[in-house]
Amino acid sequence: MTIDEPKEDESFYLEYKPQYKIFHELMSKRMKNVLLVSSIYDSFMLEEDGRLSDQIYEEFQNLNLRTLPRITRVSSAKQALELLQKNDFDLVITMRRLGDINAFNFGQEAKQIRDIPVVLLLNNVFEIKYLPSPENREGIDRVFVWNGDSKVFVAIIKHLEDQLNAAHDTSYGDVRVFIFVEDSVRFYSLLLPELYGEIMRQTHRLITEGTNDYQDLLKMRIRPKILLAENYEEAINYYKKYKNNLMGVISDIEFPREGELDKKAGLKFCRKIRDELPNLPIVLQSSKKKHRDKARDCDFNFIHKQSHGFLWEIRKWLLGQVGFGDFIFK
Repeated sequence: MTIDEPKEDESFYLEYKPQYKIFHELMSKRMKNVLLVSSIYDSFMLEEDGRLSDQIYEEFQNLNLRTLPRITRVSSAKQALELLQKNDFDLVITMRRLGDINAFNFGQEAKQIRDIPVVLLLNNVFEIKYLPSPENREGIDRVFVWNGDSKVFVAIIKHLEDQLNAAHDTSYGDVRVFIFVEDSVRFYSLLLPELYGEIMRQTHRLITEGTNDYQDLLKMRIRPKILLAENYEEAINYYKKYKNNLMGVISDIEFPREGELDKKAGLKFCRKIRDELPNLPIVLQSSKKKHRDKARDCDFNFIHKQSHGFLWEIRKWLLGQVGFGDFIFK
């Protein structure tokens, strides 16, 4: 007869997990090495207001970000493709003027060499008219407008990092998510940098009390992510995937749905969310004032895009409706 040995209490062997281990596991995918492809003319335009690298460094410092990307600049598509074959890059940002090849063909060739995101950066809003329709932008993952503001580089990098890390960080660290629906290249290029700036400042304000610099840096990794959608299908996919981690929605009213411009797409999208998440903060924004009454009839906040106080209204919404502001007893 055999006697079973008593099982040892496995609780003695539980792995010791430091208090801040979870923060180390977040934001694991970073845009560390960026390849910037710009002609001599575009390089001059980028440097007109000072050294671009210094501007980007200053923006990262202002937002308490310490993981600065390394930017390598070349002046031709040929040089860029050669570098992609030799070196590891996490992101390619290309300007529109590339000489004997257009940006979209360049993007396709770059992706054949290395499976990385390629972003098209336009010099100004006047170049938007030269863009093909969204379904014909093969080779380019997203389009942004420069407008002389280095904050757009921070937005590009953080936007792509959020896309890459959202699935892991929401499931592992229960990180919150904002869905930002906007199909206007000009408008999301203006608003996304401001959204990131405000959310990072508010997150930093909330987490810094009683922490040292190292803990502060780690905790900044739990800041809410911003997921940009340019059409109804992309927005609804984000909603279904991150419904349980959703912190708020900022949505345009008119944007593509099933390949066609739907003048009520934003209302349809937000009504669906409101039916399932009645207390979720939602703000609709439009360049047409006529949508104000429709939004308010559905009990949504509304902000007019052309308002001089637009950014202030967004900040007010974040502080008052989303929960970044002080707790107020009523």
